[in-house]
Amino acid sequence: MKLSFSIRGWQGYTWEDFCRAARDMRLQGIELHDIHGAAFASPESPFHKYNAAATVRDLFEQKLAIPCLDSVADLSDPAKGQENIAEILDCIETAHNLRVPFVRVRASAPLGSDVAPVIACLEGVLERAEARRVTLLIETANVFADTAALRDVLNRFASDGLAALWDLHHPWCDCGETAEQTITNLGAYI
Repeated sequence: MKLSFSIRGWQGYTWEDFCRAARDMRLQGIELHDIHGAAFASPESPFHKYNAAATVRDLFEQKLAIPCLDSVADLSDPAKGQENIAEILDCIETAHNLRVPFVRVRASAPLGSDVAPVIACLEGVLERAEARRVTLLIETANVFADTAALRDVLNRFASDGLAALWDLHHPWCDCGETAEQTITNLGAYI
């Protein structure tokens, strides 16, 4: 496991700044957030498909890695269904090009919400994730702070391209769920 930090919330920094920060803190990885945002959207971006091989090589030389891409899509927002699918598919392609094994996804609907939009979104992206050998990690927050609800979605697909990202805080604080209960619900999906 690589000890990493997320660039979520870090505005005004370059890719070189993030690499320097990782090295200075003796971390091994950088989790990328919103790689299609203004800071990284240009064709000169280190994440553009034409630059991906050079970025992978540069990271290897610096003894750094990108363990995960963090999608900005909301799986549970039916109003942005196609937009979310496009975002996740783009993250899957970028992850594949950069040899990143995981793409983190979220469902921001509140506890007890209908998960039909989540299922529809996953149906639109899971085949591509499997083909590209990228695993989508659904965070245990918001509607999925109830990990039994997440377990039911994961069981529906039973795919190696889909797993749980255990956010310890939300199941405990939002649902009073013990670690033992989360393990019982999600087990090998974590």
